[in-house]
Order: sequence, then C-alpha cells, then structure tokens
Amino acid sequence: MINLNSCFVLLAVCRPGSGQRRSNIHLNPATGGYEDISVIIGSELAATSCPQIIDNIKASLTAASQSLHTATEGQVYLDKISVEVPHTWGEMDCRMPLSSNCLPSTSLRRGDILVGEDHPVKGAFPFTQQSEGCGLPGEYLYLPLSFLAPSNSSQIGQIIANQWMHLRYGVFEDFDPRRTDLSVTSAHHALCRGRTVVDVMFAHPDFAAPRRPTNFTIPRFTVTKQSPPKYVLVLENSQTMNMQDNWDFIRTASKKFIVHDLPDSSLVGLVLFNEAAHVAYPISKLGPKTSPQTRNGLAFSIKNKYNLSPNTGSCVRCGIEQAIEALQVVGTPQGAVLIVISQGGLTSLSLAEEQQMLELSRQHSLQIHSIALPQLPVTDISLSLERLSYGTGGESFFLVSDGGTYGSSLTSYVRLTTTFQEIFSRTWTPAPSLLHEAQFKAHEEGVYEDRGNFVIDKYSGGRTEFNVFAENQQENFIKEMVLQDKRGNMYSKIMDSMANFHIFSIYNVPFNQEQNIGMNWSYSLERLPSPEMKNTHVVSVSSYPRNPEEQINIRFWTNLRTHAVSLSAGTPIIMFAEVTLGRAPVIDARVTVELQAINQSGFLTPVSLVQLMDNGNGDPDLEAHDGIYSRYLTQVSTEGRYTVTLKVTDDNNRAFAPLKIYGDPARSCCKEVNPIISNQKLGSFTRIRRGDSFRIHSIERGSLPPARIMNFSVKILAKSQTLEFSWISPGDDFDAGKPISYQLYQSTNPQKFYQNLKQTYLIESFSASKPAGTEERRKIPIKNFDKNVYYAILAVDKDGNLGDVSNVVKTFVPSPVLHNQAKTSPQSAGDVSGTVLASEKPSKVLLYLISGIVGFIVLCMLVVMVILVSFRRKKNPEDMENSKTLGTSTDLGFGAVQDGTDNTSSDPEVKHYLLSNSNQDSVGPTHSSLIRDESSSVNENPYGYAPRPAYPAYGWSGSANPYLHKDHNETYASIGSFHNTSHDSYVRGFQPTYAQAIPKSLRPQHIYSNAAIIARNSPHGSHNSIDSASRGTVTFQAQTEGPPNRVSPDSQNSSEQTPTPTKSILKKPKVQENLVDTMSDQDSQHSQSSQQSRLSQFSSLPKDASVQSPSTASSHPSQLSTLPREEANLSTEKTYLETSFEFGPLPSQEEEENAVNAGRKPPPILPKPRGANQDLLSSSDNPTNSLDKKIRNCTQV
Repeated sequence: MINLNSCFVLLAVCRPGSGQRRSNIHLNPATGGYEDISVIIGSELAATSCPQIIDNIKASLTAASQSLHTATEGQVYLDKISVEVPHTWGEMDCRMPLSSNCLPSTSLRRGDILVGEDHPVKGAFPFTQQSEGCGLPGEYLYLPLSFLAPSNSSQIGQIIANQWMHLRYGVFEDFDPRRTDLSVTSAHHALCRGRTVVDVMFAHPDFAAPRRPTNFTIPRFTVTKQSPPKYVLVLENSQTMNMQDNWDFIRTASKKFIVHDLPDSSLVGLVLFNEAAHVAYPISKLGPKTSPQTRNGLAFSIKNKYNLSPNTGSCVRCGIEQAIEALQVVGTPQGAVLIVISQGGLTSLSLAEEQQMLELSRQHSLQIHSIALPQLPVTDISLSLERLSYGTGGESFFLVSDGGTYGSSLTSYVRLTTTFQEIFSRTWTPAPSLLHEAQFKAHEEGVYEDRGNFVIDKYSGGRTEFNVFAENQQENFIKEMVLQDKRGNMYSKIMDSMANFHIFSIYNVPFNQEQNIGMNWSYSLERLPSPEMKNTHVVSVSSYPRNPEEQINIRFWTNLRTHAVSLSAGTPIIMFAEVTLGRAPVIDARVTVELQAINQSGFLTPVSLVQLMDNGNGDPDLEAHDGIYSRYLTQVSTEGRYTVTLKVTDDNNRAFAPLKIYGDPARSCCKEVNPIISNQKLGSFTRIRRGDSFRIHSIERGSLPPARIMNFSVKILAKSQTLEFSWISPGDDFDAGKPISYQLYQSTNPQKFYQNLKQTYLIESFSASKPAGTEERRKIPIKNFDKNVYYAILAVDKDGNLGDVSNVVKTFVPSPVLHNQAKTSPQSAGDVSGTVLASEKPSKVLLYLISGIVGFIVLCMLVVMVILVSFRRKKNPEDMENSKTLGTSTDLGFGAVQDGTDNTSSDPEVKHYLLSNSNQDSVGPTHSSLIRDESSSVNENPYGYAPRPAYPAYGWSGSANPYLHKDHNETYASIGSFHNTSHDSYVRGFQPTYAQAIPKSLRPQHIYSNAAIIARNSPHGSHNSIDSASRGTVTFQAQTEGPPNRVSPDSQNSSEQTPTPTKSILKKPKVQENLVDTMSDQDSQHSQSSQQSRLSQFSSLPKDASVQSPSTASSHPSQLSTLPREEANLSTEKTYLETSFEFGPLPSQEEEENAVNAGRKPPPILPKPRGANQDLLSSSDNPTNSLDKKIRNCTQV
C-alpha cells in the first residue's frame, strides 16, 4: 500500500456545488493554504528541457504565492502543487523520480495552470480564460514558458498572483492596493456592476470566515507523470438488463470496447453485480492485439443472456466497493476510472450510499461514469447515481431504447459503442473523434440505394474507420457498398472481419494517405428489403488525429452549480462550448446544440436546436473570437432530463484559427526559426460529441427578461451638437427575440446606475426596431456642458420585464461659443448672458478662419512674385536678349542637379566664368547618389555628382586661371579645389569661399588673341583617339537601367527654359539638324571603359543650352552627336569670359615661352569635330562643316 500522505493527487473532478467545473482546488481553513493545485506541462515542449522547466515553474509559483500572501495581508497562499509532465517524458529526461501512482489517468482534464509555448493569440504574457461572469472562477491560467524566470522575481510573481485572482475569485482587473477608484469604462466595472477588485475578492467564500494572518510558507511541489489508464467495468448482470432482448447488444458493445478500442497499455478489470458483487476478471494489462489472450479472457467473462442472475436487485455500492478492492490487489486504486453500467433505477443507490461512495471516491481519486439503460416510459431514474458521477468528475449517460420502433435495439447498441468511445476520449489521449453518423430506416419492399458523404479533414485521418452497423450479424441485408473519393476512385470490397460486433466495412481504403488529406468521400448502400424489418443500418465514421498536438478539441459545460436546477428568470441556464485547434481558438465555426429531454411522463421529446455564438456581446459571451461559444437556453418546454449532442462544423469553410506559419508555404523545404502567427482557414470538418446532460426540476412559468446590454457606446457629433449611442439588441427573452423598447438614463454619479436606478434621470423611453444580435442606434441633443455625464441603457420586453442596466459610458462636452462673448470684457462684473450659437454657426466661423488664412498665404505669394519679377528686370539687357535668343530646354528624362545657393543668373559676369581643371570640369547628376571609388567600394556622394575624370580637361587650371584672384586664406579657385581638400568630398557645416573675378581694367588684353591663335592652328586628332573623339561632344546619361545613350547637347525643337546648374556652367552652341555621327564598332569597343566614366559626368545642362529629346536621340550606345559650326564673334568689348578662338597657325615657340615666363598657361589645342566618315573634319577645307569658331569655356565661381 502507498501512503497517500506522501503524495497528493489531482483529479479533474468537481466537488459538490461546483457543477461541471474541472478543478479540485480547495482552501485549507486551518493554514490558509490552497491545496490540490494542478500544473500540467504541455507535450509540445521539449523533454530535454524538463529540469529547467520544472525549476522555472517552482521559482515563479513561489514568487506568486508570496505576492498573494502579501496582497491578502497574510490570509492565503499557495501550498500543495502537483506538476504533471507529459506521459512521453521519462525520469532520465527530468533527472528526478516521477510519481506515476499518485496521478489519476484522466489526462484530458483541463488542469488549473497550463504551461506551454507562447499562445497564438495572447503571446508570451500570462492570461486567464474566463467564460462566466464576475465572482465566478475562470477556466484555467495559462503560463507561457518564455515568461517564467529561473530566479525568484517579485514582478513575475505579482503578475502570476493577479492572474490567480482572476482564476479563483472571478475579477477582471489586476489587484492594486494603491488604487481606490475604478474606471467606469473598464470591463471589471461593467461586469461587476461598479464593485472594486477588493470588494469582489473579499466577497469570495474563501474569505467568509475571519482568519488570522499566517506566516508565509514555501509551496510544496510534487512532480508526477501520467500513469497508464486503469478501467474497471462494473456491469450489472441482473435479469432486468435483458429487457427487450438488449443484453446481447450490451455484451457485444462491452466486448468491442475491451478487444478493439482500448490501447495496449491499459489496465482493465471486470466486476459483475446485482444484489451482490464479485470480481469476474482481475485487473490486468491488455497487451498488444496480436496477443489477445487477456483481451479475450476479459471479453469471454461477460457471458450470454442465459447466464444472467435471476435476481432483479441492483446494488451499485456493492459493485464500486468490489472494484476498489480489485484495484488494491494490483497496487493502488488511485486514478482509476469506473464505468458503471446498470438499469439506473431508484433503488440502485440511496442518498446515504451516494454520500458514502462520494467520500470513498475522493479518498482514492476515482472517476465514475454511469451508463443507464432504462426502458420507456422512464419513470424510475436514480438521481443519486447521476450526482455521484458528476461529483467525481465523470459523466452520466442515459441510453433510452425507443421500444416499439424498428431498429431501436440497433440504435441503442450504436449509442452504447459511441458512449464507450466518448468515455475513452475523456480519459485518455489521443482518442478518436466522431466525424459522421447517419441512420437508414428499415423497409419491407424494394431495393433502396442510400447515399451520404463525409470529409476526412487534414486534422484527422490518423486511423480512420468506416463502419456500417447491421442489426443481424449473419444476414446484413446489404447487397453492395461503394466508397468513392473525389478523384473518382471507387472501393467496393465488403469486409466482415468485425461481423461479430455487427460491423461491416470496406477493405483497403486509403484514408490515411497524404494525397487524401482533406478528401471528400461519398458512399452508397444498396439495401435489400426485410419482411421482419430487420434491415436498419447505421453508418459511422471515426478517426484519430494525424498529429496529437494539432487536433480539434470540443468541450461542453453549463453555468449550473449543481447537476439539477430549478429554472427561473433569476437562475437561467447558459450553455458553453469551447472549440480549439491545439492551443488556438477556432473562430467562426458553427456550433449547434441538439437537446432532447425525457419529460416527467417518461417519454422522449422532439429534438430542439440551439446555435451558440462567439460574438462578444457580453451577456452571455464575454469575449469575441476566443473560441468559447455560448447562449442562453430559452426554449424550454418541459421539466426533465436533457441530453446534449454537440455538433461543430466549419460553417461552409468560414472557420479559421490563428496558427503558426513557418516560412513561405511554397517553400516547404525550409522553415524559419521564428514562426509567424497567421489566420488560416481550416477547411471542411465536422466533430460530434455526445453524452453531456443536465436536469431541470421545475420551471418558474412566466416570461424571461431581456439580456443585459454590455456593448453600449457613445459618439459625440460636434457638428450637430448631438450624442449618438449604439449597442447590440439583446432580445426579448434573454438573447432571443426582439425587445419592445429601451430606457436611456443619465447621471453625474456612475454608481447610482447599479445602486439605485431611481436616483438617476430617465432621458427617454423609445421603441426597439431590431431583433437580437443586430445593431441599434439612437441620437439625443447635448444639454450638459463642461462636466462629466454618465449614461446607461436597459431593454424592456413585451411583458414589461426590465433587463439589467448596461455598462456605463462617459461624456464630456465643452461649452460652445456664445454670441456676446467677444463683447464682454474679462474684467466686467456680473454674469455673462447669451444664447448658444446655432449648430451651423461654429462651422461657419471655422470656415471664415480657414478662408482668411488661405487668403493671407496667397497674398504673401503674390508679393514674393512681384519682388522676383522686379529683381529680374534689373539684369543686363544683353543677357536678357541672349537668353531669349538662345532658349534653353532640358529633357526631364535626364537628371539635373541644382544648388539653390548659387544664383549665376543674377550676375552677368559670374554667369560666364569658366570651370577649369578643378576636379569638377564637367559636372552632372548620376543615376544614383552612390559612387564607386578606385577601391571598388561604394561611398555616399552627398552632391550626386560623378567623381573626377581620369583624363585631363580643357581650359585653365584653378591655380593658373588668369581671371581669378589667388588667395591662400581658405579661398579656392573652384569648387573642385574645395572638394580635393576632403576625402569624402564634403565637409558638413563648412562654407568655402571661392575666388573672385578680376576687374576688366586689370586683365591682360593679349589672352583673347593668343587663345584664338592657338585654337585656329590646332592639329587634327586621330579618329582612334578616345579623347579627341569626345571633344566637342556632350554626353548625357539618363536615369534608367538600360545602356546610356549619347544625345546632342541641344536641339532646335527645345523651347523650355531650365535653371542654370550652379556646380558647373557649360555653354554650348546651337546644333544644326541631321548632323549625327556614328562611331565604328571597333572604336566603340576600344573606348567603352573611358566612355562609361564620362557618362556620369556630362549630364548637367547650362541655362542657355538645349537638349535633344529622348525621342530624337539615338538609343544605340555607339551613336554620337557633334557640335555644328557657328559664326565666330570675337568682340572683346561685348564678351566677358566668353573667349572666341579663330583656328589658325600654331604659336611660335618663343610666344609659348613668353607665355610660360609670364606665369600664364595657354589653353590647350582643341581638335576639330568628327565627320560622318569617322574622320575629323578640317575647318579650313570644309567651312560649311567645320567646328564653330566661337569656343566657350566657362568656369564656376
């Protein structure tokens, strides 16, 4: 025997008065410690992390216990905590002994505290699942593993302690002793009707009795592992069990459960009872189905109807006691599941025996499921057996045979086999789910062909069974069965290997293959007639999940504190259903409850349907899209015992769930380290759950009131000076029907709505227009300004029943503008009287204000334009005339960079400066602000200009330019000189000073003639020279990804004026039409590298230059446009820094030496432009095609 004091166990059971709550937490009044707290570790976590997980759980819950002890002033704390690891983990993984004997086998219980991965919706922060109202316990507390800390953290402990208060005391806001107020717009204020967190907490029964503060004690932890399931069939074998010849079906269903359904690791025993009880087969491990000795021994111990006891008595107590003794033989009865199958009569269990068995079950942590097989009319039902089942955490199943109808025995048999599977699914995992069920009635004549279809969804298909139940084992009246998938594949070989269980199937159907995931199957049955009406058939499809971590789970419960209630307006019945896919909630599913009652006359009532909703209206559904569907039970016609069948579908492919997605679904080979959460459609699916029940003793006749409005909201409409309220219609009877009217209240004290509604002001009562579940709206004029005003609403039904007051909303509206406000002095005494402006006048004042601001801005813009026009008129008339004559245009297809700080158009002399060899000879924008240096690294170019070219430029250098002053005090000859002083070509915050122009009176007069002589006698360049091929030609690079095009620098068709680039000024002469020269392929290939560097430089146009349109420019990279000739203008009086050159003989060596001695550098020799035959043209021999004698060389200031 095991000392039960050495370990404490948690079974997902309910204490009396806790209804169907799956928690066994209780408070020890002597110590103030909470005991039997269950912590379940999710199987999705890695077994190798078991030691760290357990250490984190212990440290975090210890900190939470200390925080709870402090918050309650030493009254309560966490004492005994059981930590359950997954059954797949071993002692080697956790490096500690695991107590499997102290843990019950009900693995599918929810548990009090769950530890797992980050939640798909809530993330890495703890939360409490709460489905019911204020002051009622929550479903569970979820702790993400990433949130738990290995060390004792007071902050983590405080957060967990707050969530424990949500779970245990039913509060909806964190506990903060420093706060004395409560926000009227909070969920806690609405759900708890204005009561504070402290008020709700200390109104809990745990604090009903006064208790002295106790010293804090560290919680006691026990690490357990789930043991294999232990089942004991407690079967009544009295003669009354064979009423209407049902024993054969009871025996066969029990044999199927033992031989076919239970897993190999199960421990199973058999106890038979009537007026007394005995062990028919001791507790034994079943073992594999390939060695069926134990399974067959158990099955054959259930004898046929001829061996039933002649006694008609039924002693359930005797059977339970005998089962406990049988369990003690093999070790301990801890955590065993007892399945009691009896007729369920009144004499089977007395009230005293009920209390005795309940205490014995608690002592041994037993879970009892009762299956009653009464006959119609049902007038003899044991309520004690039902209460015992629910008191131990089990279920009470009633399988009523509709005597007198054909096929009723087969229907009872199918329901019994389904009940065994339901018990198994509630006590072990993984377990099969019922996907489809259909019944085909008996017929006497003709051959019927019945059809149906079902879906093996992607979350099932682990082990699928397609079973056709027949009433007769030898003669099944089935001529043909055909299964067909959506691809057209057909399967029709009938398999009768399970004919002993009245089951026929089809051989070798590939339900579990990957290509059949989500497959829609259709079947057809060709059924033969039966003169005795023995040809009833039932089709059932069940399947295990493919992945136990990704299975659709459904659960049902009610708000009842006890199994049987008296229904009234004050004690309504609310039905809840939770639908999840793993940890994720399933949203937008269709959840339908099928209710059928056994009335007080003992007969079955028609089935009624109730659709549950997850809309978050607040009454009864607290939160939308949390996977918990709920609804009031309003259509109750009679007292009796109600049986629930829950059916969940995808609602025409609308259902979805937030799931983890690893990487791109198209790249299934690769998974990202950090998955993302994405709403995923679940496809077509169906789940059916049976067996839940409740009992209604009596019904208080009279109408039910409307439900409480919990989504009341308000919007302030300033334009019309009105308040617009909106809410969802609650219904006439709770959340069904349509209310008659609404009553709208206001108050300056929000507590008055819940304390004394008569002390508030009724604004109006108005008629309802929408049915339950639809939005209502109402507008009222604003009458209260400059103060907080609170509003609430309630619904009224046709019988005058008032619903509860809604949540409270708050408004604050400042006073509007007064007519005589501007006329009243702030120092004047007395009250300011006046009337409120009409609702349209504030908008007019605002319109006038905006119009005045816009008019002022327009006036300022006009003044600025006038100043600019006046400033431009002061320019040199000659420059104005030249600009009109030349006309510049820049194609928008090419980038042009400007610097607004350099206005060259304002000074006619600065405008004609030449940019000499200053590292910026020909500047223009590039297609990117990143340039590549010699090391092939990409550097940031803040100006967006190309770097210095690798070849020398024409003109004077910055140091030898005779037109510039030479100053060494931070003065530069050009911007290129300034750029050479910085590696990055940019100095943040530094403003360089450039050289100034030399006055005309100080300039040497011979430079014009010398330059003209040099230019006139310039020799012809070779056509193979890259430099000479580029002279006289300006190349632009478009901001495109294609190859750069070289276009003519000006066009006669250009007429648009463009701003003058200030980084470089390059004046170009006009272009004659049809002078395009094509380079040879050899020349293009030879000069490709040098041309690429130039393309990034010659892309900026001066103000008085023209650019050929992209439509007229050649798109071939080898095409060039040359500059045509123009008549020379050598006037030194009218031209400044616009040097005209005449092509003539070369200067003599003496003249060159004189120029060098004088400290001046003559301009270089300029080549002649190239002709169409790839040869350079001679200006002296061909004057019509020669280069213009006027060569302009500009430099920047």
